[in-house]
Amino acid sequence: MAPNEPFPAEHCRWIVPSTLRTLLEPLILVALIVAYLPRYMQTARHGTSGISSRWILWLCLASNMQLASRLAAMRGWYGVQCILWPPGPPIREPFWFHVFGILLPYIEVAVQWVCAMILSV
Repeated sequence: MAPNEPFPAEHCRWIVPSTLRTLLEPLILVALIVAYLPRYMQTARHGTSGISSRWILWLCLASNMQLASRLAAMRGWYGVQCILWPPGPPIREPFWFHVFGILLPYIEVAVQWVCAMILSV
């Protein structure tokens, strides 16, 4: 199948997450940011004197690898195909909701990467 041909509808049905999952997953973003707040506050108060440089190195490496693996995953390309060339008849929910559901894992990894990079600076 050429990259610009639409996918059959059955491919996009298993890529689009459920409505419940799409509504609950943004809570992970909030939890992720809240989890980094104590480390940011400690760094603001005491500087980097209590943080291991190895911990920061591993955190940055893990975040980079997670972001790279998410971007290189073929399933992600399938999701992009479903966004760019939606197949078949319209789906019950609004299209933007499905786009948000497909892109949410990438947004989560990007937020974690940004949080880790803020600590490394």
